[in-house]
Amino acid sequence: MKTINSDTELMERQYFQIYRTKLYYHFTRNLNARLIMQYNGMEDHLDMYYLIAYNFSPGSFLYIAYTERFDSEMYTNARGEEIRPAFGSSNKILQVKLSYLLQI
Repeated sequence: MKTINSDTELMERQYFQIYRTKLYYHFTRNLNARLIMQYNGMEDHLDMYYLIAYNFSPGSFLYIAYTERFDSEMYTNARGEEIRPAFGSSNKILQVKLSYLLQI
């Protein structure tokens, strides 16, 4: 029989607290948007991924993607108190990709 201490058990429970949802919206046949939200309970952060895709000709696409992370990292103030603020944005990334199919 195997025994697991409470710290390991707690860590294993928190490790699997990842929640994810996806939303898709098609404005037209060639233009669509996607939003993915993912919450990680172990690291206590929320990631949001936005993507707009435009197909302007067969095989050619324009992608605009934006990623943002919200977290509440704990810090210690001057009095030695541990403070955990509300979610704040920490990482932001904007990406643009153009893919064009050349017909020879």
